[in-house]
Amino acid sequence: MSRLDELRNLHARGRLVLKARPAEGGSAPAGPGARQGAGPVPPGAGASRAGGLAPGSAAAAGGGGDPAEPAVGPFRPVATELGTAWCWRTVYPLTFAHGRGTPGAWYRDLQRSLGILAALAGPARMRQPVPAAVEQLLFLDLETTGLAVAAGHRPFLAGLAWFDRVGANGRSREEDSGPGDPGAGDLALVVEQYLVPDLEPATERAWLVAIARRVAEHPWLVTFNGRGFDWPMLATRWQWNRLPAPAPAAHFDLLYPARRLWAGPGQRVNLRALEFRLLGVLRHDDVPGAEIPGRYARFLQSRSPAGPGAGNPCPGTPDPGAEPPYPRDAGKGAEPPLTGAAGAGDAAGALLPVLRHNLLDLLSLVGITAHIGGWLAAGPAGTCRWDEALAAGHEWERVDAATAVAWYERALALARGRTAVAAVARRLVPLYRRQRRWGDAVAVQAALCDPQHPLAPVEPWLDLAELWLRCRDRRRAAACLAQARRLWERRHRLPLAGVRRAGGAGPRPAPGGTSSAGGAPAAAPGAPPGSGAAASGTTPDPGDGGHRGRVPEEPLPASPSPLERRLARLQRLVAEPGGDAQARAL
Repeated sequence: MSRLDELRNLHARGRLVLKARPAEGGSAPAGPGARQGAGPVPPGAGASRAGGLAPGSAAAAGGGGDPAEPAVGPFRPVATELGTAWCWRTVYPLTFAHGRGTPGAWYRDLQRSLGILAALAGPARMRQPVPAAVEQLLFLDLETTGLAVAAGHRPFLAGLAWFDRVGANGRSREEDSGPGDPGAGDLALVVEQYLVPDLEPATERAWLVAIARRVAEHPWLVTFNGRGFDWPMLATRWQWNRLPAPAPAAHFDLLYPARRLWAGPGQRVNLRALEFRLLGVLRHDDVPGAEIPGRYARFLQSRSPAGPGAGNPCPGTPDPGAEPPYPRDAGKGAEPPLTGAAGAGDAAGALLPVLRHNLLDLLSLVGITAHIGGWLAAGPAGTCRWDEALAAGHEWERVDAATAVAWYERALALARGRTAVAAVARRLVPLYRRQRRWGDAVAVQAALCDPQHPLAPVEPWLDLAELWLRCRDRRRAAACLAQARRLWERRHRLPLAGVRRAGGAGPRPAPGGTSSAGGAPAAAPGAPPGSGAAASGTTPDPGDGGHRGRVPEEPLPASPSPLERRLARLQRLVAEPGGDAQARAL
């Protein structure tokens, strides 16, 4: 065995730490972390799947960095204005399979649905600007030490993903300073994971500067619950370190449209549930979120001189080559042609499941975003569930009413049962009225009117009568009003809670000694005789048992309810000769 092979074996067992050599000329590279990556290689060339692991040192792979910086597992040093950040870069070709989707299909779906995503994923009743290209989208996911956006909790891993054209060396087109067309290269999905390897303030500042650089390059942010958690957490750290926070052009948070589309009884709307439902991804041996802070703490302890082994691997640390940060079955057995930094460090062994978890979150975030946009842009023809078509029509009402009508009509065709049909009709009838399609509105409104149930609601019959008046059919309008009158009278005859029947016990007196029927006040405790009901001239009420009095008075006429006033107005329109013209103004 040669001396070189012995050194490699010592390095693989954690007995030797190889430091990156400086680039030629003795200066560290000033470019961002994407310059540290390596391009795609054929499968089976010794690269770890989705892990960015390849033989050779960081300098040999096109890296470099400060020679005084110790290696942090598979991460490469990235020079920033405020120090060195640590990045693990992975490049996914368009043919890589993640569940039922590929980055190539996601890119095409995002291309045709940028306007829809801008309208749906933004704040309510607010139209956000539309990005000019898919390459401007930046997908963000954080791993933190806690779930509170407050002091004591901090992010330690930031995963960023975007589409870009990369060359054979893995560099982006805007970063490649070599000869040739700057736009040349293959389109790919680029993923960068930035780690905070220690608790030094300078390390976190460099980490924040590296993230801000990527946000400035790709200003359209896409997250899942990032508006309420990820981005406020980052903003807190920027403010804490007195650094200027970048201002993204827009923030597309997919949590809110996902809830509107798929939330329901017994339905979980989180990233793992959606990736299984929409992408067919089922994770195996994924690290639970509750274990992530503990793993980061063990990682910090293993790197500390006072920790176990003073930088040597802890007992039970997984082998990076045997456990890549991407599941072997999520891509249907596909080998992602990827390379990255030289061998993974020993201290990062506890974090490899966390890196794999973050990597899966990013890939699923890109796939779910593309699925939502592509599904809404494809039209209702391929939808097989009435509730999904109903939710999609509700989303399209923000963008285009005509397309929303098409989705609602598809939902009406798929609906089975009176409850489902009524749910669709309540959304479809107002759009028909807005488009002045009175015949279609009458046909759908009739589904809301139940002539058999004795306690059916009255309002649908009044709406149907208005539509018949607009269609100049007074006879059918009068029949609808007659049915509404019968339902109203039947409901009015029902006994109501709190109303005293004849001969029964009356309602209890109001607090303070005053009867609820408006009678005279009762005698206070300790008052002289004759100061109560007898002195005020009241007569005992037989229904009250003879011990509470009430002043007999004529009942006040009850004012008509809004429903009664509307019913009376429609009856006048049916009876008057010019009622048709007045009905058009309703």
